Order: sequence, then C-alpha cells, then structure tokens
Amino acid sequence: MRALFFSVLVILALVPLAPSILSDPLDYGFSIPTWVKNMAGWWSDDKIPDSSFIETIEFLIKDEMIIVEIPDLDSEVANEIPLWVKNTAGWWSEDKIHDITFVSAIKYLMSQGIIHVEREQIEEAKCNFKGKEVTCPSMKHTEEIKEFHIVVNGGDCCFNWAYVGKQYVFQVETFDEYRGSPIDDVAITAKIISKDGELRYNFGTISTEDGVYQNSITIPSMDWYAENILSVTAEYNGIEKTVEKEFDVFRAESKLHCVKILCYTINSVSSVVDDGTTLLDAVLGTAIYTIGGSTYVVAASEDEHGIEIIDISDPTSPTSVGRLADDGSKLLNKSVDVAIWYDTEQDHFGGGGTYAVVAGSGDDGIAIIDISDPTNPVYSDGFEDQSGSGCDADDNNKTCLAHVSAVATVTLDTFDYIVGAGYNDDGIEILDLQSGSPVPAGRFSDTTPGSNGCTTGTVCLDNPNDVAIATIGSKTYAVVAAARDDGIAIIDISTPSSPTHVISIADDATRELEQTFGVAIATIGGSTYVVAVGYLDDGIAIIDISTPASPVYVSELEDGTHTGRCSAANGERCLNGPTSVAVETIKGLTYAIVTSKDERAVTIIDITTPSNPTIVAMMYDDNDKMLSGAKAVSIATIGGSTYAVVSGWSENGIEIIKIMHSYN
Repeated sequence: MRALFFSVLVILALVPLAPSILSDPLDYGFSIPTWVKNMAGWWSDDKIPDSSFIETIEFLIKDEMIIVEIPDLDSEVANEIPLWVKNTAGWWSEDKIHDITFVSAIKYLMSQGIIHVEREQIEEAKCNFKGKEVTCPSMKHTEEIKEFHIVVNGGDCCFNWAYVGKQYVFQVETFDEYRGSPIDDVAITAKIISKDGELRYNFGTISTEDGVYQNSITIPSMDWYAENILSVTAEYNGIEKTVEKEFDVFRAESKLHCVKILCYTINSVSSVVDDGTTLLDAVLGTAIYTIGGSTYVVAASEDEHGIEIIDISDPTSPTSVGRLADDGSKLLNKSVDVAIWYDTEQDHFGGGGTYAVVAGSGDDGIAIIDISDPTNPVYSDGFEDQSGSGCDADDNNKTCLAHVSAVATVTLDTFDYIVGAGYNDDGIEILDLQSGSPVPAGRFSDTTPGSNGCTTGTVCLDNPNDVAIATIGSKTYAVVAAARDDGIAIIDISTPSSPTHVISIADDATRELEQTFGVAIATIGGSTYVVAVGYLDDGIAIIDISTPASPVYVSELEDGTHTGRCSAANGERCLNGPTSVAVETIKGLTYAIVTSKDERAVTIIDITTPSNPTIVAMMYDDNDKMLSGAKAVSIATIGGSTYAVVSGWSENGIEIIKIMHSYN
C-alpha cells in the first residue's frame, strides 16, 4: 500500500487545550482533551460513522481550536479513508502511539480533501479619497510570535522504565526554535501521573541551565507498578505546550523484572568483518546452528561464492572457524541463502550429521555441505536445475530452480525435503532426500508468469524471493514471498509430489505488500500468522493464515514520515526499504525483527497482539557497526540471552546485537 492517504487522526495531534500558532516543522508537544480520544475510539469501533468524526474535526479547525494555514487542494484528491486509519485511531485512543506521529501530515491531509474547511472570505474595508472609493490603509501593527521547542528525554538520555527502589532519570531541553539555540527563560512545571491521571509526584516549577534541566526520583513502592506518565508543561511568549512521556515501573527484587524488550536497551556486542581470508563479501543469507555445546552462524556470501562459519558461543568475541568456496563444481556460485538441515533419518552421506543447504543462485542449484565439524565443512552433494528456465509440474526434467533465491528444509512423515524458490522460474521445487541424494519430488509454478502483478484469487509466484514453512493442523504449507507479484502464495506441500496452490494474498492500496521481500511464521495464542515485509511499501503486514484457504489481513506497520536517516532523536521509524524478517518468542512475548537495507537499521516490533504491532526498539548503523545494507537476520539464544545476527551486505560483515538479557 502506498501512502496515498493520511489518517484523519493527523488532526487530533494538533488539538491543544488552548490555541497555538503552528509553523513548519510541526514537531512540538501537545495536550489533547480526553473527549477527543474517546471519540477516536468510538470511531475505530464503528460506533460513530466517518461523517460524524470528520465533521467534528472540521468544527475544531473552524472554531480555531486549531489554527493552521489551509493549503490549496491538489489536482487529484482522495475521498476514501483506508481501514488502517481506523486501526490507528484505536491505538491512539488507547495511548499506544504518540500524537506527534501524525503531525507532519496535517497540511497534506487537508490538501487531499479528506478534511475540508472553507477559506474565510475577508471583506476589505473601503475609504473615500477625493470622491473615489479606495482600500483603507492598515492601522494594525503585526508582531511576530516566536515559537519555541521543548524536548523531553531526547537524544541518548534516559530510559523509559525504572525499578521500584531505583531512580527514574528525566531531562528537559528548551530551544528558541526547532533545532535552534538553547534558552533558559521558559516557565516549566513537571509532574508524574499514573495512566489514570492520579498525581504521583509534583516537581513544581523547574528551571533550565544552558537550556537543560535534569532530575531524578526514586520509585517509592509497587503503587507505581506498570505504566506512568512524566508530564512537562512549558510556557514562553504566551504559548503553552505540554509533552508527556510514558515509562514503565517494574519489580525490584526479581530476576524476572525485565520480561520485555521495551524495558531492555538493546546493544551491539560485536561485529565480524571480511579480512581477505574470510568469505564475508556481500552476505545475503545467515543461519544459526548448535553442535557440541557451541553455537555457530553460517553466512552465505554472494560475491565470494561460498559460506563462512563463525563461532558465536561467546557473542562478544565471535571467531571465524571454517569456510568453503566454490571451485566450479560445488554449486556455490553466488550463494544467496542458507538453511540448516539436521539429518533425522540418519542414512545420508554416511549416516546422520548437520548440513548447510545453500542456494547457489549463479549455478541455478542447491548445495548440501556437511558442517558437523565447523572447522572443516565438506561438500556432500547438490542438485542443479534441469531446464535453465521454465518448469513443468509433470516433468522432473523441467525443475523450478533457475536463479534459486531461497531455501528451506522440512520433515514430512519422517522424511526430509528441501524447498527451493526459483526466482527466474516463478515457482518452487521440492527435493526429496530419502535416497541419500537430492532428487526432484514435485514443484509448483506461477500460472501467469511474467504478469508483473497478481490479484487475490490468482497465483502470486512471480520472482519468489523468500520461503517459510508453516504446519497448521495435519497439513504443511510453503508460504512464499513473490517480489514482482507484490504478494504471498500459500502452497500445500503435505504431499510433496503434488503441491497445491491454496490461495494468494495480493497487494492493494490498503496493504503493505508491494515488492514482498521476506516472510516469517508466528504462532500466537493458538493462531498462525505470516509476517511479511513490503520493500517498496516501507512496512510490514501481519496476516492470519490459521485457516489457509481464508487468510485474514490483520494489521500493518509502515515507516511513515521519512526525512532522512532514522534515529531515536528524530522519532522516525526504521522501516524504509525492509528486506528480511525473523520471528522470535522471548519470555512469553512474540517479536518480529526486521532489517532495513535503505535505513541501514534493525527494528524490533512486538506482535504479541497481532492487531496492534508496536515498535519497541531500533538500532541504526554508525561507524562501529556492520549494518549498512542490512539484509539477512537470524536469532540465536546463548546462555539464556537472545541475540540477533544481522548481515551487513554493503559492509561485508555481520553484526551481533543483544536484544534481551537472560536475567538468570
């Protein structure tokens, strides 16, 4: 879904308790009457119609509770409100997202005609001069009201959580304008209130020094448990602004105090960069495996045509221990993806073992490498596409592995299989491993290859870029991301010799599926979901596939305003150009870990409530990290702590990020 429409809720972020004069950039603090959020909630629950909600917002503008320049209408205007807007309204009414998110879209929203306010017609006074009617000279003196800017807990300051008996630190900064110079003559008051508005502590009047005020308070008791709000009100030149920052309070005595990433500061613990001897140029795929009590990452190098094995048992000190490069006979040319296969049947290549299954895109084939000894990976076998381009479900000599882009492994009825995605064949190939060597079992390809787009009800398999396996009931499915078709195909592979297309979910104006690059499966509350990333839509989509034939598009999260590189300081999301996604459940909560090539970043999203995905942490590239061109992401649990291993495709290396401590 492209950003054709902006939420009516944009307006809500501009409703202060007293009028304000707004000027670009629209990045200020606000205080919004409770009844407005109540109405937003009613509207999102369909208790009031669109027209009533829009009319109310228009009234607030006309009544000058909001003072904003009314822009000219664009030549083409929108007149529909997409479904995701109501979802956003509901989240906003529940204080799950911040007002400021919507501010920058206000003028655009009005220019699209979604909110319509008539321009006030001002009649000029007329005077008589020597018998002729003329416009009277103005007698008014216009004095510019200078805006100011206030930042609470900005930059690297302050956590949004605290423990009982420990200090909660906060900071207030005041500037003469957005990104301006510090000022000290601002009247400021600060207090802490509960989520329900009960006063916790009143700091009274505070003063900045060189534009900065910092203070702390010891959390007194469990009465402050859970959610609290730091409320800071500032007044300058007759303009009053209020900024509210939420923070959580956790139990002090327990090792279980931090059970969610929201209260844990993620941090990079190490990097591994190509040194000329390793095979880490342009890493496109990663996979994690554990053997002999140690944990390893296998990295697939597109430019160095092979794999690198890195011991990450001590995540702070990763060590490259083994590698295997193509020599013209190993089907490793342009290695772009890797999956781990544990030989459950114990009868392949001498019996048992752990293998890396590698997509050799340049060789149109799949390589199988024995990695049981990480220091000495051995090429075991492989399978090369039989037809070059074009595949046939009824002919094993016309397989679907041209320019293979992704691989996955699956066990069906105790037998092991590989599922490969043929990017140029617009289909998937299933390889049977029962005989000891991979042989074609079955395949499925797009019924309208090269159509460059699909609709729900047709097959979305043009240029498959990723594949994930989902088991639902007694059936097993391949969920395939089709980049050129802007959609997802669900294929029943329970009978490998005759895979069957169940349904495809295609992009439209309300979905985040344009150029679907990656997919991952999540099981939450007994239901199965696919999390997909739309590279050109700058967002993720969450789809309930518990009933595969009737998938339900549940929610989405998109990048939103993009003014440059994302950062915590500017409040932007790191979802511009997402490329890959992994799903992990940590301490009972489920997260989607998303990489963004364009943002050079990683974003962690809490999807425990699939209808309300919430960003809880972000990390972006700097001179010390390997996140430029962030592509693949894999999750490892080591010593009870959880780590994300991310490939920096442009920086020829990997980054290891600690996303949750064990607290054991």
